[in-house]
Amino acid sequence: AGRGIIDSTGRVIPVKNGAIRFLSRTQPDGQYLISADVAEGLEHGDYSCAVIIDRKNGQLVAEWHGHQDYVEFGSTLAILGRHYNNAVIAVEAGVSAHGTSALMQLKNVEKYPPELLHQSEHDRPKSDDPYQRPLRRFGWITNRISITIIIDHLANLISRRDIPQLTLEQIYELRSYIRGKNGETEAESGAYDDRVMALAIGYYLLRAYPPKKPKLRDDTCKTCVHRGLNRALKIEMCNYSKKILQGGDIWCPAYRYRRVGVETIFTA
Repeated sequence: AGRGIIDSTGRVIPVKNGAIRFLSRTQPDGQYLISADVAEGLEHGDYSCAVIIDRKNGQLVAEWHGHQDYVEFGSTLAILGRHYNNAVIAVEAGVSAHGTSALMQLKNVEKYPPELLHQSEHDRPKSDDPYQRPLRRFGWITNRISITIIIDHLANLISRRDIPQLTLEQIYELRSYIRGKNGETEAESGAYDDRVMALAIGYYLLRAYPPKKPKLRDDTCKTCVHRGLNRALKIEMCNYSKKILQGGDIWCPAYRYRRVGVETIFTA
């Protein structure tokens, strides 16, 4: 575990008070889900939060938590998504316009693949709806019904101890998240619920995104599903995740490598 930031090139930079807390090592062939709760970004206001979950085993991999303008946070989500092997991203949209703005930054400015952005069903299409798919909306739509469903599901997982590696900050927020006199769930006065919402959305949607079995090619390593060289682009690139080899990265523990010009020679 440690803290840091991920720059626009996908490079991890250790920073003592960085917005990202890393809980486990990223797997080269890992498949991930990122769920996010978006705030306005004011210095003394609510926090934005994103949690990264391993789709194979449900393990928490990392958490981004901090104050950031909601449009800029959309760009941050794109950086996180690309770093985590083109992860599926689910952004809360429906409580305020902040989530929608972050989504538009993700989709229209950062050009994050639409097929990797979670879409929710929209139950009230209008006759003049300009959308090509009027019953679908990008993002997780939070309303009185959906919030009850995801919070009850999260509570069930926690009671069964099915979520490994919860941080102390997450546990604190979970303990301060209560059911009010009106029957609705909310954070206690003076507390926050951004971590709770990010966890609740992510773990509820985890069942909708089971890990996919990669398609292997003849020139792909059968052990780690990677190959060391994209000959067309003359760069060392994973054929599965499209991640580019950087610095001293070693993808597969079964192989060693040495560089010869732009070539990489693998030896067992």
